[in-house]
Amino acid sequence: MTFSFIVLSVVIFIVLSVVVQCVYTLQVDHNLRKDFDLVEYEAVDLQSYHQIVIALKQNNLDYLEAFVHRVSDPSSDNYGKYLSRNEVGELTRNDVALNAVKNYLRTNNIFEYEETLYGEYVTAIASLERWEELLSAKFMPYKHLASGELYFRSTTLDLHPSLLEHIFAIYNVVDLPFLENNNGPVISIGKNTTLSPGHISPSL
Repeated sequence: MTFSFIVLSVVIFIVLSVVVQCVYTLQVDHNLRKDFDLVEYEAVDLQSYHQIVIALKQNNLDYLEAFVHRVSDPSSDNYGKYLSRNEVGELTRNDVALNAVKNYLRTNNIFEYEETLYGEYVTAIASLERWEELLSAKFMPYKHLASGELYFRSTTLDLHPSLLEHIFAIYNVVDLPFLENNNGPVISIGKNTTLSPGHISPSL
């Protein structure tokens, strides 16, 4: 065994160790939800299409929080000088995160996606099988007891390290919807990265 081969093996081991450590896994216990039941006898068609919603981290949120206080303070020179929706959208728009997510989707042969007007959200459609491959998920059918509707969700997902600094949340993978005006917990994936179960309304 040559010295160069030994060095190469060590380098590969280190690189693989770093990659494994950088993959963030989220686990959710759906047994805590008493309004849903796992339907074990229901077959999962992995070729069926499934839409996920990716919420991106936004820029200048600290600035906007301070600005809200100023426009609400009668003693401030900025009192009452509100920003338009377009101004807020341009301030918070995060093109670096948006491009990273779109590049990730295209690299993985997912081309059916849309972004909201100011890039807050990206909705993407692919087969359940494809999402399982990319997110290390395992989709199972859960029935909402009151309505009888079925929702396919996983109890785990892995977030690729290249996306961690760009994504705030991913919806429709592990989160079961709250259909009776319940408020769900916010579950942390990593630093400044959360997954908040429930419905969202992307801005247009």
